[in-house]
Amino acid sequence: SAYGGPGKLAGLELPLRVRNQSYARFKGAEEWEVVSHSVEADELARLRALHEAVQDLDSHPACSRVPLNRQAQTLLRFLRGRDGSIAAAEVMFRNCLEWRANFCFDEKIESWRSELKQGTSKRARLFLTYGTDSDMCLDQFGVPVWLMRLSVSDPAGMVREVGRDIMLVNSLHRIDAMHSHLRCAMFRNGKMVRGCVQIIDVGDYGKHGVPKWWQRMFDGFQVGKEAFKIFDLNFPETTRKIFIVRTGSITMRIYRMVQPMVPPRTQKKMKLCGWDAAEWADDLQDEMPSGCTVPGFLTNDSDAALSSARPLGGLVPTGGVVDEARLEAALRCSKSTVLTKPREDAATEPSADHSVHARRLLIPFPIILVVVIAAALSGARALSLMDFGIPGDV
Repeated sequence: SAYGGPGKLAGLELPLRVRNQSYARFKGAEEWEVVSHSVEADELARLRALHEAVQDLDSHPACSRVPLNRQAQTLLRFLRGRDGSIAAAEVMFRNCLEWRANFCFDEKIESWRSELKQGTSKRARLFLTYGTDSDMCLDQFGVPVWLMRLSVSDPAGMVREVGRDIMLVNSLHRIDAMHSHLRCAMFRNGKMVRGCVQIIDVGDYGKHGVPKWWQRMFDGFQVGKEAFKIFDLNFPETTRKIFIVRTGSITMRIYRMVQPMVPPRTQKKMKLCGWDAAEWADDLQDEMPSGCTVPGFLTNDSDAALSSARPLGGLVPTGGVVDEARLEAALRCSKSTVLTKPREDAATEPSADHSVHARRLLIPFPIILVVVIAAALSGARALSLMDFGIPGDV
């Protein structure tokens, strides 16, 4: 094989190839039409050149289920992830396919999604109960707003109970689902959506939060630093706007010191906010559809509002014994949406539910802050694929 050895899915090559041809003829044509009306002529020309350069990948194992090399939106994400360089984007895309095949990405994500849906294994129950991410509501394009309450996460405790490997798979499952939402929104709206809105809550909520805040933030960096590289190299253009909220005065001072080192494109995407909700509430509301109500703890600083913040997160118990009442509460929140990945051929209308019951995404996503601000910047970088001059970004 030209891709480092015989593909593991070689036995399915013929029917999958037929399905890929069907995609290219029907859904693929629609996708290219949508994308061509969403970009400028120069960028479209570059995109077509990249598309032509990767046509030899039709039989790559990573394209056996979905012809990623023919998806205009997917290729455009990689082109933008390399600032319009066709050659660099091609290298990035080919390397990504190699990683997906060698990692058995599709198989692992499918298996983990099934395990979460069943919700009976120890590790699934822990993620369901102590996950700190949620689909907060739908934005103006019908894409889930990604709330990450790093402030109440316990990454070290989760690693102790389930291990690093499943932490990574769980995070990849979340990113994969988000990109599916973005693609579905593109077909619904007839226009590309350039990433999701993300809210990273890093506040120390005191009596309404979880103990050992500083230690948990540092633990998060230790847990997540290896995963950063994977997110950087394989998932460009995940976010379009990042709100980092409820930072303290020390964090803000550190940010002002390092701000000159943050690329302008990243600064445009990222809004670092202090403790007061007034600093971000209006901008956040601008991303929402008419009639959408943002959770009270993101619009109000009262004691009652802070006590209502969800997900709750918490310290993961040694031994992984989950309180049944708490698990049931988490399952009630997650039952409607979290365990399914949207299908492009089925998603024609956005959900009418713009409520803010914080549907749980089960993932204590390991982009945790490095003694808050450094890791916040790392998290923004990992999801938006901005170049901070770190070796490996080409």
